[in-house]
Amino acid sequence: MMISKKILRQQALENLKRVTTSQRVELLTQLPKMVTQLVQWKTSQVVAVSMATTFEIPTSLLIQIAFQQQKTVVVPKVKTKTVMEFVVVTPETIYEKSTFGILEPITGQIVPPNIIDLFVVPGLFFSADGHRIGFGGGYYDRYLRQSKGYRVGMTIANNWQPIPTWNVEEMDQPMDKVIKLTIE
Repeated sequence: MMISKKILRQQALENLKRVTTSQRVELLTQLPKMVTQLVQWKTSQVVAVSMATTFEIPTSLLIQIAFQQQKTVVVPKVKTKTVMEFVVVTPETIYEKSTFGILEPITGQIVPPNIIDLFVVPGLFFSADGHRIGFGGGYYDRYLRQSKGYRVGMTIANNWQPIPTWNVEEMDQPMDKVIKLTIE
């Protein structure tokens, strides 16, 4: 049975909001362990990592590790209602909250999509073939169409099993790999 993306999104957001602070700390350490083991991470020079909101999978430790490994780190910044850019950040970057409540760099060099080697993309649900349900803006789908970078989707395991089915739209961009993080 097909379920609408809207209903799946609502269910997943409710699940995310129930994750405790101690469970978030657990996720904070799981993500880097899993991502940094990937060959694509090891060979990448420019990595795109999302800035997590208070209820998403924390990405700050992964970003710190990327800096330590001398990688160029880029994070998303919403330009318009339909356009997202990726901006180079450093440990000294100053951020401000966007209208979506996401930290974005105040300034920074915008990079073209074709130079990003690896994307770490948040998702609420992922299909068996890597298609994702995100937060509903379509920003990543539009951006990823322009890039050949390796795509790593990340989600919490209880948002992944059982795998729901939904109508995949033409603009939906699949991930190359999905990382399922687990919480106790």
